[in-house]
Amino acid sequence: MKEKNKITYGNIEVDKDFESTPMIRTTMFLDVELKRNLQKEAKERGIKYQQLVREILSNYLKNEASLEDRVSALEKLVMKKQA
Repeated sequence: MKEKNKITYGNIEVDKDFESTPMIRTTMFLDVELKRNLQKEAKERGIKYQQLVREILSNYLKNEASLEDRVSALEKLVMKKQA
């Protein structure tokens, strides 16, 4: 069996929900500007942009974001586009 990638495990705390959630690889097309914005936001949060995409999708589907959070996020996006 060939070893493609060497995986190193560290002492990082992982959210229990994340730990028990099976994941699959998927491919999607994003426009270039959207990906850049996601990467910028993820960098500001100190996470990878794929993780940010998962969080956004999960919050949207679970509808966990409060109305105030959603309005705030929309305002942030609108203000970025006006700048």
